[in-house]
Amino acid sequence: MRSHRPPGWRPGHQPGDRHPGTRDHHFTALLHLLEQLGVRGCTLSPRFRGPTIRPARTPGMRFSSLLTQLSEVEEATPRNLGPDPDLSGAEARDRAGPGQLAFLEAGNALAAALSATGAAALLLPPDAEAQALASERGIAWVALRNPRLGFAQALAALHPATPKPAGIHPSAVVDPAATVAAEAHVGAHAVIGAGSVVPRGCTLHPGVVLYEDVLLGEGCEIHANAVLHPGSRLGAGCVVQSSA
Repeated sequence: MRSHRPPGWRPGHQPGDRHPGTRDHHFTALLHLLEQLGVRGCTLSPRFRGPTIRPARTPGMRFSSLLTQLSEVEEATPRNLGPDPDLSGAEARDRAGPGQLAFLEAGNALAAALSATGAAALLLPPDAEAQALASERGIAWVALRNPRLGFAQALAALHPATPKPAGIHPSAVVDPAATVAAEAHVGAHAVIGAGSVVPRGCTLHPGVVLYEDVLLGEGCEIHANAVLHPGSRLGAGCVVQSSA
């Protein structure tokens, strides 16, 4: 019995499959369409069953650049940049992997923790043995008196907050005797009392309450449902957490 094989047939080609040339043509056209829609990074695998869409990688920050964002780092601060890894995020030391930052504190079992971590860079305490072990493993590091504080600053640098749009939500209640800068953001159901001042760059999240005569510095962020009592004063760049 004579078998009919379509042109372009090759071993492994299933009877129900389209002609490979036609298939590739259609999927190439699909890739072009996706690119026009702004979806980039698509590839065709050798055994193609559908487009693999890989979102564009979030731009990272070199370890050397990150150190400039940490308040404790000075010119004489001990460090080893190693390969100066490109960091895209931060994680706990036991879960950190390539491209991630972690930190260790003096109370940790440093040798065991260093041996187990997969982090690309570490914030270490001033411990010569830990620094030597990190260097042996090819992990970039910097020694800080307060690695936990440095880690908090690193998180802010690696994951900067998206600025809120300026303006006052229609449901917010602002006393006529209060002053709110045009460049400030006041969220839903916030309340601002008489004599209070909210300068530019400030963000008041939903439900924030400022009693009378509260003065904020520029760039303050007050998270949801926090309450500042009469006469409160905050310097520039202060952050008040939710329900404080």
